[in-house]
Amino acid sequence: RLEETGHVVSSWDMEGSGPARRHYTLTPSGEEHLCEWMAVLERLSFSLARFAADVKSVVTGSVPETAG
Repeated sequence: RLEETGHVVSSWDMEGSGPARRHYTLTPSGEEHLCEWMAVLERLSFSLARFAADVKSVVTGSVPETAG
């Protein structure tokens, strides 16, 4: 699917012993897409960490630390 959308290009490596291997290279739009996904994952990671801290405080009865 990433190849269909132009985010990667692929080529076959026929050299060496064994079966051919497919190599993938990010295109400029693929790099942009990857950066966008990294931002999404960073926000998700922050939200999950905050949620886990809230759950822990409820279970242990402690007060969670707050970010400045």
